[in-house]
Amino acid sequence: MNYNICYATDDNYIMQAAVSITSLLQNNQRHSIHLYILDNNISPQSRDLLTGHVKKYGQKIAFCSVNEKLDALAGTEVNSYGGYGSYAAYARIFIRELLPPEIDRVLYIDCDTLICGDIEELYNWNLNGRTLGAVKDINSSKYHLTIGLPTSDCYFNSGVLLIDLNQWDIHRYLPKIIHHITHVRARYQNVDQDIINIVAHNDICTVSPKYNHIIPIDTLGWKYLCYITDKTPEQYYDSATSREAAYNPVIIHFTYFFTGRPWFSNSMNRKWDGIWNDYLEMTPWSSYVKHRQKFRFVEKVQRVILGSRVLPDGLTAVLYKLLIKVHLVYVQLRDRNEKKV
Repeated sequence: MNYNICYATDDNYIMQAAVSITSLLQNNQRHSIHLYILDNNISPQSRDLLTGHVKKYGQKIAFCSVNEKLDALAGTEVNSYGGYGSYAAYARIFIRELLPPEIDRVLYIDCDTLICGDIEELYNWNLNGRTLGAVKDINSSKYHLTIGLPTSDCYFNSGVLLIDLNQWDIHRYLPKIIHHITHVRARYQNVDQDIINIVAHNDICTVSPKYNHIIPIDTLGWKYLCYITDKTPEQYYDSATSREAAYNPVIIHFTYFFTGRPWFSNSMNRKWDGIWNDYLEMTPWSSYVKHRQKFRFVEKVQRVILGSRVLPDGLTAVLYKLLIKVHLVYVQLRDRNEKKV
């Protein structure tokens, strides 16, 4: 059985992709893996390096150019992602058109991840007739209102997506997403993740949180994160499930957070930074020189006050909740100004 695994990247994130892929291959050597890279202007040198690296593990890799599709999308009003003006995050919405037609199931994984265990259970997860499988996100319920979702609804993180490609075709999700971008709304804070949650509403199967473990869980804990984001166990996960996922995560997702990310020199992610560095050393990019990550003022406050771990957990949670409210007000004001323009 082939495990079809998909990543999307450009040259700006090829090193992070290589680290994630290396962790996947190291911890899944008993499986036959076919990697598909949604290629947004990756340089020939980077393609050659990654291809040779994957072949050392006896696995297959193919590059699928998404340049034309993303260039056309960039001509709409969608916002780019990250400091490089990249549109690579949107590549996953074209996944059915880019992968071979005989493939009916694929596991999409973001580049900013580490795979620390076996993916067999995840890849074979029973979707119960739904198109997508994903882990619930822990963002604020208030954020739902900014994108037109009821606060009581679940919201999923698209960094790890199990996709039934036949169902994706049947529900015509690509045309629906393009229609939403061109006729409803194009710009979202969480770019394509917000759009997927809106368009594929009620067609996403909940997957165990150990398959998309996010850093805020380690930093603030389940109890206080639920308090901060006004989440109930029904909207997220119960305490036991969340605790077990934190102790034994299979996929670590370094989402943007005030603790930083491990490919920067000022990251504060405790043990995960060291583990990420170990996998970096195994890649052709082992000589990568880290730079300091830049943070906005509010994030600097979070790093000083919350990252120091000197305050009681309860007070830390109250302060973080206040900072989230400030951020949401900023997002709403920014969106209003963009609409006026």
